[in-house]
Amino acid sequence: MLVDINLLPKKESKGRLFYMLLVFLFITGGATGYVLFQEIGSVKQDVAELQSEIQDVQLEQARIQKKVDSQEDLKRFAGMENWINTIEQNRLSNVALIGVLSKLLPKQASFQLFSYQEGTVTLEIQVNSEMDAAYYYEYLKRQPWTDEVKLLQVESSGDSLNGDVQTDIYRAFFEIKVNLSL
Repeated sequence: MLVDINLLPKKESKGRLFYMLLVFLFITGGATGYVLFQEIGSVKQDVAELQSEIQDVQLEQARIQKKVDSQEDLKRFAGMENWINTIEQNRLSNVALIGVLSKLLPKQASFQLFSYQEGTVTLEIQVNSEMDAAYYYEYLKRQPWTDEVKLLQVESSGDSLNGDVQTDIYRAFFEIKVNLSL
């Protein structure tokens, strides 16, 4: 008699449960993949929309910046225009100023140098005596259109023959601050 002893356990066949589990995992994986694919597409679409909105906002910002810049340019232009108007109102006519200064000159005196910059007149005159320069200084100080008068220097420029009489010629240097509000 022969006895067949099998020490190996009997192989169980894979049942329906295994196949159902495999199908369930496959369906779940497919559904998850589909959902992720849809989400990625949605995120890409949202990113594209946001980029479009960013471009629109940048264009709007550039348009507004141009408008602001043009308004600032207008403000600067208006400021410059006001500055020019102020200068024109406070501008002093050199011809009128020379006319007034020459009326105050002593006899036989003359201008050697005249310069006007920003409310200050620099003046050099030629006179026959130091006293003439002092009188001219006093006349200038008494004028209502002067704020400050300085007699910077009086110097002899040498001898000159005036007919048969020999006289000294003096040069006087003045600095006059003009009152522009008058």
